[in-house]
Amino acid sequence: MLSRADCAADTAALLTTGENWQIVGSGLPAQILWQTSEPRPLRTGFSGLPQSDLATYGDQLLYRWDYAENATSQTCENDYLISYDLKSGVENWRFPYSLNEGFKNIQPVNDGITLVYDQALVKLDAQGNEVWRNESFPSRSIGNVYENNNLYLPSYRKVFEVSNQSGEIVREIAADGVIAYFGNYVFSSNAPHMLEVYDAIDQSTFMVPIGDQTSIDMSTGFFYPFVAVRGDTLFVIDQYGDTRGVEGYSISTGQPLWNINQVVDTSPVITDDYLYIYAQQSLLVFDIDTGEQIGVVELERSSSSEGASLTNYHVWLAAHDNFVAVKFLDTWELVVIELQSS
Repeated sequence: MLSRADCAADTAALLTTGENWQIVGSGLPAQILWQTSEPRPLRTGFSGLPQSDLATYGDQLLYRWDYAENATSQTCENDYLISYDLKSGVENWRFPYSLNEGFKNIQPVNDGITLVYDQALVKLDAQGNEVWRNESFPSRSIGNVYENNNLYLPSYRKVFEVSNQSGEIVREIAADGVIAYFGNYVFSSNAPHMLEVYDAIDQSTFMVPIGDQTSIDMSTGFFYPFVAVRGDTLFVIDQYGDTRGVEGYSISTGQPLWNINQVVDTSPVITDDYLYIYAQQSLLVFDIDTGEQIGVVELERSSSSEGASLTNYHVWLAAHDNFVAVKFLDTWELVVIELQSS
């Protein structure tokens, strides 16, 4: 097993500047700011992966670097969460963690970054320093963190409320079938093909049809469909069956606002202004208020690079304002794109 110092050196050697991807067409002015490439074996066989290894925190890009299948076939004492400057690609800091901690998700909050592990939750500050750690979670199904002063972690039949200041569990909220929790709004799925939205303020409920499978993926602890809230708009991204696409609903009325009939290849990301989806080697950009497509950025991989014959790439997305990061899981590549003002 490699020491931490040797792992750090090997990490730097693997995370090299890449040049395999280029923009070949765009309905929006766009440019690739920077990209990395790692000389690792191609990996395939992904299916329905949730977002977990990539996130933004302000102008930081948070990237979970794992040592599995590395170039030297050796193992490391630690994997790393690496923070890059989103615009330049310069490394800010890295946070090591043990391989046996069972890493699940990166969830930025207003005053820091939470890391979700198997039965544990860790909070970092903006400089990558550990603020607190709670390793006493009685559930192994936590996967996502929602913030409303304190932190809320749904776990099938309950929601754990955690102090944002200390990391201690404040209370357990009963919520059968819960999949997401936004404080005043509770999302659950207790019936096939339906997402139930409960407004805790006026105690009203409305139902949203979803695809042809249950919305909870019991094998991973992550839920589908993906749901998000911006203002009065509820975003439902359904990745199952013939109904796959993105829908916008008014939370106050429960009425549908718009529908994007587009097969979703990965969990999309939402900023204050845009909804980003990656599909068919293109980054699709939508207006979050109207659901109208603003533009598309077409990407192409060099024909001389390994894996150039792939026709379907599995990706994770992260975005902040008009900056979008695309992590290509099959080819171990990371590309950061800036959408420019027209």
